[in-house]
Amino acid sequence: MRITGTSSARAQSYDRNPIASGTVYNNQTFALGTLTTLLTYTVPAGRKALINSVFFHELQVSAGAPAGVKVFRWVATVGGTAANIVSIQINESLANARTMQNSTPQALMAAGDGLTFLGQNGDTGGQLAVIAGSLVTEFDA
Repeated sequence: MRITGTSSARAQSYDRNPIASGTVYNNQTFALGTLTTLLTYTVPAGRKALINSVFFHELQVSAGAPAGVKVFRWVATVGGTAANIVSIQINESLANARTMQNSTPQALMAAGDGLTFLGQNGDTGGQLAVIAGSLVTEFDA
């Protein structure tokens, strides 16, 4: 005699109680100086997360004189290893100069893993406005 039953597969990880989550950094007077952490996101306990997209918009409100290099990075830390997933270097410091970067890096992160946005304004004057953010989908581990 053969006994059979219905078979059920576990739902794909991204289908287990998904929640869209995001982070945003908005500073209209971004400071001069060294590479600084501007925004962080950490996957909560008992969850995993999929990075869907990251974005960066920069506006040189007033000219930097003399001009310096501006550096911005999105860094994903997965399993204790950090890696740049998006790097942006800007050499333009004229008033009203704009830079925009939208990327869709795919990375699956476990609880405790994180996403960090870092920035450095190498100008010696002027005003820089920066907006950056990320969109991730969290789900049950």
